Amino acid sequence: MSQPIHFVHETKPGSSLDSSQVRALRSHVRKVNLERSNQKSTRRLENFRSLTITDFSEGGKVKSGKRKQPPSADACSSLEPEIENLPSREGGSQQCPLNPGGADTPSTAFQFLSSSAGDGPPRRCTCAKTGSKPSNPQLPSSGQLPVVGASASTDECHPYAAHISKAIDLDPTRIDYLLRSCAFQVAAEPLLVSGPVEGDLTALSLFPECLTNSAFLYALLYSILHIHNSCNTTNESLLLKTKAIECLREDLQKDDPNIRALSIGTILLLSCVAHHCGDLAESSAHSEGLYKLLEHCHADGTQLRSDVLHAVFWQHLLGTALVCTQHQFQQPDFRGLLLGQSEEFPTASLPTLPLGFVLHEDVISSDVLLCIRYVLYLQELVGIGATNREKIEDLQASIQSRLVFHEDSCKKMGQIAECCRWAVYIVCYMTSTPTWTSAFVPLRLAEKLLAHLAKSLGTDLWRYRRDLFLWLLLVGMSVGNGRNCFAVELASRYQDFTDKVIEDVQKWDELRDGAKALNNVVKRFIYAQDWVAKRHLLPRWTDLEMSVFLCGSDDVDIEMGNEETNALLQELVPDTNLFE
Repeated sequence: MSQPIHFVHETKPGSSLDSSQVRALRSHVRKVNLERSNQKSTRRLENFRSLTITDFSEGGKVKSGKRKQPPSADACSSLEPEIENLPSREGGSQQCPLNPGGADTPSTAFQFLSSSAGDGPPRRCTCAKTGSKPSNPQLPSSGQLPVVGASASTDECHPYAAHISKAIDLDPTRIDYLLRSCAFQVAAEPLLVSGPVEGDLTALSLFPECLTNSAFLYALLYSILHIHNSCNTTNESLLLKTKAIECLREDLQKDDPNIRALSIGTILLLSCVAHHCGDLAESSAHSEGLYKLLEHCHADGTQLRSDVLHAVFWQHLLGTALVCTQHQFQQPDFRGLLLGQSEEFPTASLPTLPLGFVLHEDVISSDVLLCIRYVLYLQELVGIGATNREKIEDLQASIQSRLVFHEDSCKKMGQIAECCRWAVYIVCYMTSTPTWTSAFVPLRLAEKLLAHLAKSLGTDLWRYRRDLFLWLLLVGMSVGNGRNCFAVELASRYQDFTDKVIEDVQKWDELRDGAKALNNVVKRFIYAQDWVAKRHLLPRWTDLEMSVFLCGSDDVDIEMGNEETNALLQELVPDTNLFE
């Protein structure tokens, strides 16, 4: 037998270490090995991040062979802070800083999904059926990828958990929790052609063979997990993403039309989560790669289904609205680039501009004012139950793309113009949600809107424009009031902001007729669905209306009771229902 190995002092070669020194040295070795492992994973991911651009030649053909360029010294040094910030599996997940003042910072709407402990399961949707909950709530640690065989009984697991587990060699219990989480709906949005599916993978009809493709499945699980983690990187999400891109690189080298379509779906998933988390660099990289892949399919004669092209179009359009960046499609009406020429809608037959916008047209972009008239026309088509869904989709796509690509002109006009652009986009989007349903897009825009409103409250920006301010606030609050787990945190922030507005109303000394201002808010702006009728269901909105109603009114006794005030408010502001 070989002699046991002894650790020795460098200064005293003949003496061995005591037990405490051995433990300290072993702890140091484990720490170094863990750091090297994290560094290796992060460097591999950094190499793969440019995949969507560099894996294609100038002619649109996929390059053969795998790229194995070692990272440069500069790249290694730049990655060190990222490695140090990776949370360990023993610690809780990091939280996004709540920064209402930064409209372009990543969303905090996903914080509601995060459990207090980083290794806990995703929170369940409060609207979901509790009967589908697995019997064993314990999960493997989220700091590493578990292997098959470590889970408990799967009698009550998601029906596709075991299938996915066999396909990509992950623990079905972990997969089950991810598929049942609230984050599934947001992660799967670019692939859905109908409303919420609550973890039903059969609804992903755009890619019927998705359950057989490893890259697709890794990307789906990564998207769900990353959203659940409030867009904070963990070791587990990093490994899932790396595996997804590794498998995607292999798929891109295969000359198979079905694999090509599935690769589009994989990139859509990765692009979607980048949009949602506000990662501009990664979003742009995926958009570039997706565009080149579409070019390759076109040059190669690969026929893609129209539903897939629709998904690509809407993902680009919605993604641009979320991250506020211009990508390849530099035309206001770019629908024809993917789906053929869109229908022209003459401006002469459009409804007239509502008076509320006419009063403030000097601070609103003319392009946005035109879009408002288009939205009214869209609402007319939806209201009469138009059966031509293609016409409705053409019109909605035209409006939203115009609003996206007139961002610069609105920013030049000022903060009010930009807030109006977001609000009109929200109303247009919510007017016909079956066109492309999203649980997150309107919330993200409402979050940006709130950031700007909060930043300008108490300034002279809204002086003599209180009705316009109240319209913007009502639009944002109506979005946050949806029956959606992602809306909970946003609704709470809007409620807190409304309390501040109620206090600020006392300083609106230029407002001489509060009742008229409220009437303008209700009658002379645009809304989606039944927002006006249900506005008093919003927390604190009734109190806000009462405060505004009392502004500048000499005929109202401040000491009147609530019943008398409500009666007078009902008389002067018709079509209200305070107790609906």
